[in-house]
Amino acid sequence: MKVKRIPPARTALDLFAGAGGLSCGLSMAGFNVVGAVEVDDWASETYRFNHPNSPLSSADICELSDNFFRQYCGVDLIAGGPPCQGFSIAASNRRKENDPRNSLYLHFIRAIEQVKPRVVLIENVKGITAARNCDGKKILDDIVERIS
Repeated sequence: MKVKRIPPARTALDLFAGAGGLSCGLSMAGFNVVGAVEVDDWASETYRFNHPNSPLSSADICELSDNFFRQYCGVDLIAGGPPCQGFSIAASNRRKENDPRNSLYLHFIRAIEQVKPRVVLIENVKGITAARNCDGKKILDDIVERIS
């Protein structure tokens, strides 16, 4: 009789986790979400309801230390969707080029540098492809350069 070997679950860290939609999809795909970070209190409350077994840090990613991220060394995947309000065509009357949330992707990259996952999944709106950072460089190009 052949024994079917079940591969170990892959692990994931979800940044800018919101209410947990991405964590839900990752779990459905067989990932064990070993941690998540979300600053918004309402979203965190919903995340905890939806994912009672996934540890959540309700914190501002800007205030988390490199050591915080290093505890996740060995995680297979870092996933997340840095805030998109500054790039989105939705409610374009509120979009601002100098929105401080536009640079939060740098903290996503900082987490990648500390954790060194095998795979990175970064989600955002189409408008990020044309958005530029304060140096005039396309944000998407900056992301690709920094994680390559």
